[in-house]
Amino acid sequence: MKKLPGLITMCVVGALALPLAAQVKTEVPAVVPGAKTVTVEHIKIHGASLEGNLEGEAVDREVIVFLPPSYKKDKHRRYPVVYALHGFSIGAEQWTHEIHVPQTIEGAFALGSKQMIVVLPDSKTAYGGSMKLCLPAPAIAAAAITMKL
Repeated sequence: MKKLPGLITMCVVGALALPLAAQVKTEVPAVVPGAKTVTVEHIKIHGASLEGNLEGEAVDREVIVFLPPSYKKDKHRRYPVVYALHGFSIGAEQWTHEIHVPQTIEGAFALGSKQMIVVLPDSKTAYGGSMKLCLPAPAIAAAAITMKL
């Protein structure tokens, strides 16, 4: 128990030390000739286990889903799913611009990567953080969203 206050202090100090707009600037990848367009869907997931959460965070969470070009043709096919989690101080929408999706995904498929579904759940909190922190309440919320997906 003696280590818990120190761990919490370390997490809070580390979080406060990060400038809110300090994200890595990345280069936009070149367009790959012949790349097929992926389908982008914005959905909301209701997390019943988030109801009444101590931080007052939204129970219905935004999720961005990228479906491969072949998905419309063969909806019965099984696809691997990648859950791409954004970092601290940004949400999924901002992260899509920083990692240049869907262009990056389309280029990867065109270059021979196995087609997959890519899911970006938004776990940004009202405090500018992320539900993937080391503090108990956000961690529980992140687990609830992940289980729902």
